[in-house]
Amino acid sequence: MKSGAAHRAALSSLAREELARLAETRDAEFLFPGRTAGRSLREVFYFRKRLHARMAPLLANEATDPRPWTWHDLRRTARSILAAEGVSDTVAELSLAHVPAALRGSAGTYNRHDYATEKQAAAEALAHRLRAIVTGDAGNVLPFYQRERGSAP
Repeated sequence: MKSGAAHRAALSSLAREELARLAETRDAEFLFPGRTAGRSLREVFYFRKRLHARMAPLLANEATDPRPWTWHDLRRTARSILAAEGVSDTVAELSLAHVPAALRGSAGTYNRHDYATEKQAAAEALAHRLRAIVTGDAGNVLPFYQRERGSAP
C-alpha cells in the first residue's frame, strides 16, 4: 500500500476459484510471472500495457471510448457495483483500502472493528455481479464468449 498501512483484502469464492484454476494451468515458478524469467510480476505498468494492447482490437469500434483505461477505472467500477449491491459506504470504502468518513477522527479512534465479515460479504456481492456480467445473466450486458485455447484473441 502506498500509505504504508497494511490492508487485508477479502477474496471472494470466485477469486479463489480463478486463482486455483490459474495455478493448475501454470508450470511457471510464479502464479503471476514477471517479464524476467524466475521473477514475479513487479512491473504492473508493463502488465497493464500488454493487457491494453491485447484488448485494443476487441474494443476498436465507434461505441467504445478511445481513451486507455487505468487501474482506477477498475476500482471505480468495483465501488459503483458495491453501491448498486447495497453495500454500505463504510464497508465499500474499507474494501478499497480507503478510510471512510464514518471512521475518521474520534470515530476511528474508538471503533476498532475490522469489518472482515462485512468486507467478505462485499467481495461476494461484487463477485456475484461480475459472474452475472461475464455469463450474460446481468440483463443489459452482452455475454463474453470463451475462445478456444491457443486461438488468437
